[in-house]
Amino acid sequence: MGIAIKSRHTDWESVLYGQIIAAGLPAPERRVVGIIPGRKYEFDLWYKDELVAVEIQGGIYARGKMGHHSATGINRDCEKIVLAQLCGVLIIPVTSDHIKAGKALDWIERAMKHRTGIKKLNENLRMGVRHGL
Repeated sequence: MGIAIKSRHTDWESVLYGQIIAAGLPAPERRVVGIIPGRKYEFDLWYKDELVAVEIQGGIYARGKMGHHSATGINRDCEKIVLAQLCGVLIIPVTSDHIKAGKALDWIERAMKHRTGIKKLNENLRMGVRHGL
């Protein structure tokens, strides 16, 4: 019988991904790099057609200067978010608390409906232009 090693770290990306699938939403791409031209920033979850990225803010209860909580990490995250937004990407930053409470899933559902609506509106406008409306 093997020894099960239990990690204190929860893979919140996988938890949220499972919630998304269970809710019947399209499966996002995971751990995507290259959304921002010329940059190698990684996004946790990505909906290419809707231009929606989900960023899971890990380690919010960790002590010390690490990752998102160091001055360098905070500056890097701010730059990443602004550059993505300038490219038309909607960034949804979430924490484990948001995932546990179902808020992250709700925000993603709302963003997908909103972005799908915008996409349809733009298609209709383009069709109207083509038909001289």
